[in-house]
Amino acid sequence: MSRNMVHEQAGRQKWMRIILGVSLALNLFLVAFWGGQMLRSQPPVPSGDDPLARILAVAEANLPPSDAKIFRETLLKEKPRYAQTVEKLIQARQEMLKQVSADPFDPAATLTALNATQTAWTEFMDAIGRPLVDAVGVVSPEGRRRVVADQKAKGIMRVP
Repeated sequence: MSRNMVHEQAGRQKWMRIILGVSLALNLFLVAFWGGQMLRSQPPVPSGDDPLARILAVAEANLPPSDAKIFRETLLKEKPRYAQTVEKLIQARQEMLKQVSADPFDPAATLTALNATQTAWTEFMDAIGRPLVDAVGVVSPEGRRRVVADQKAKGIMRVP
């Protein structure tokens, strides 16, 4: 073998080691990143029309299991008090979406549906207010802070 070929082969080996090292480091980073994302992931919060399902899903996604359990039990204990308003709100939202997407678009019907949705929301909040406050009251201070932080991070809870 000539000296030139030996030098060329040594150069290739050097580059192969560098490329292998960079590839290994990148793969380790990606595995760690993916693992971190999997550990941090939370169950998705339902995006449907049922506000009660969303409240419970947010609680379960953010609270420690013991807090989530007692929150759910406390809130559902009073369900007869607000169940009708949940159904009324779901129906009002569905009607509003139906009117918004109607062809031809009817501004008067859409405004009526919007007003019905606002009224249903107010009735729901009036009915669930006390049971919700009672349920939040049984959650640990750390659990309450976690829910608030999550809602702020998602832009849902805006504090002046």
